[in-house]
Amino acid sequence: MSQFHRDFASLGFSVSKNTLHEYLGYPEDSFLLFLLPKHERSLRKQAHNPKKLHVIDPGLMAAFQGNPDRDVGRKLETTVFLHARRRHRALYDYANGGEADLCDEEGASFWNTCRSLTDPDTAGRERRPLSLGKSRAAQAKGVLLYHEFDSALASALPEAQPAWRWLLEQRT
Repeated sequence: MSQFHRDFASLGFSVSKNTLHEYLGYPEDSFLLFLLPKHERSLRKQAHNPKKLHVIDPGLMAAFQGNPDRDVGRKLETTVFLHARRRHRALYDYANGGEADLCDEEGASFWNTCRSLTDPDTAGRERRPLSLGKSRAAQAKGVLLYHEFDSALASALPEAQPAWRWLLEQRT
């Protein structure tokens, strides 16, 4: 919110942070966007930390971007969030030492998304949050969902599966 406030101030608008919070609440109340809090045990820390923004329709964001084909990974993350939200009402941004895109309230399920698993560095980076989540909760179940892959790298990550397959399997 601070960055948003600074952006408005740099454009010459005089608006308070409280007003911005109020205005941001309107699309949230109408379910056009969702603010995902950081997973914290302390409610004070949870309220203080910035929230991750997800829009109900990834096409809405594309309408306001200069290059709508850009940021496929973010659109994939939003799609997974919207699908997981159907089964889990309380979802959080999990960013403690390594970022998993989503986790449920108990930390028993978490999801990480990746546009492409064709680079070994990316596969290593995406593996860390999965192992971190499993170390925090013994029965934690993590899934890495991807759009593009290299078969050798994907087979080295047993938790990884194509996002399309996960979306179809979760329907039943």
